[in-house]
Formats: sequence, structure tokens, C-alpha cells
Amino acid sequence: MRQIAWLTATPKLKAADGTETKLPPRMESYKEREVEPPLPPLESHRLYDWFMKAGPTIAGDMGPKPLSAQELEAWSRGTGKRLACWEFDLLLRMSRDYLGESHLAEDHMRAAPWTPTGDQVDHAANEHQLRSVLG
Repeated sequence: MRQIAWLTATPKLKAADGTETKLPPRMESYKEREVEPPLPPLESHRLYDWFMKAGPTIAGDMGPKPLSAQELEAWSRGTGKRLACWEFDLLLRMSRDYLGESHLAEDHMRAAPWTPTGDQVDHAANEHQLRSVLG
């Protein structure tokens, strides 16, 4: 979830005089270059689907907040999804992690929380990206 938050966050560029300029989300850069963004392997499509449907965050008075147990319970009842205790706990943790990374990812210099290694590297995408830069 942290990788999704990093990709969709709106980074801010801070000038020496203290002014901030909002940059487009990193995901837009990948789309413009027609390159797949680096994403870790998805181990549970069901949990990811539930997380996105429940909402990674909820609206709060001072901005987004992580899902609360009450919100997740209401979503579970409303959709008829019976969550095991570990699924319930994991979805709450995923929401906290998502929101935390969303805030950290506002720093335009923040590195991605996950990068592919070894056999996870998409060599075709890397070659396409290199060729588009070199012409």
C-alpha cells in the first residue's frame, strides 16, 4: 500500500523562500512515458480489493484520516464481507501505512518505498524508458 500511496501522492517542491509548488502525482509521469510503475507483487487480490473499496482513508476535520475500526466494521456489515480478525487488523494497518506514506511522499525527493530487485525487474520497460530518453 505504501507504494500506491507514493505513486498517487502530490509531491511539493519547496523553494528557498519557503513557497511550495505542487507537482503532479508520480503516477502521471509513468503514464506519460507509457511505462508501468514499479509495483510489488500482490499477494492477496481479495484484501487489496477490499482495501480499495472500503477506502484507503476517510475524510477528517484536518484532512484524511486512516480507516477507523467503526468505519471498517460498517463497511463489512454493509457489504456482507465477513472479515477474519487478522484481515480486519491488516486492513486497519494498511490504511495507517497508506496515509503515513501519503504524507511522507509529499517530499518530492522521497524515494519509492519499494524498488524491484533481481527477477522482479522489468527489463523490457527499462529498455523502453532508456530508448525514449536516448531517442
